[in-house]
Amino acid sequence: MITLASLIISSAFNIFLLLYIRNLITRFVLISDEVNEMKRMLQHYSSHLESVYEMETFYGDETLHNMLQHSRDIGVEIENFVDNFLITGEDMEEDPTDDTEDTEEKE
Repeated sequence: MITLASLIISSAFNIFLLLYIRNLITRFVLISDEVNEMKRMLQHYSSHLESVYEMETFYGDETLHNMLQHSRDIGVEIENFVDNFLITGEDMEEDPTDDTEDTEEKE
C-alpha cells in the first residue's frame, strides 16, 4: 500500500514539475522574442538617427552624434545580452528561404 501511495505522489509531483517547466520555457521564449523585437527596433532607430545626422542641415551636430553613439552602445549591450543569455535568436527564427523581410527593408 505504501508503494502505491508513493507511486501516486511521485507521479503527481512529476506531472506538476513537467507543467511548471513547460510554463517556464514558454515565458522564457516570450521574453526572448521581446528582447529580439527591442533589438530590432533599436537598430531601426539607430539607422534613422544616422540618416538624419548625415543630412546636410544636421551634419556635424554634436548632440546628434552623441545620440548616435549612445544608440550604438546600447545596441552592442543588447547584442551581448542576446548572445550570452537567450536561447532563441534571430538566426534561429528566420527561415533561410524566406526573403520577404529583406525586400521590405530595401523599400
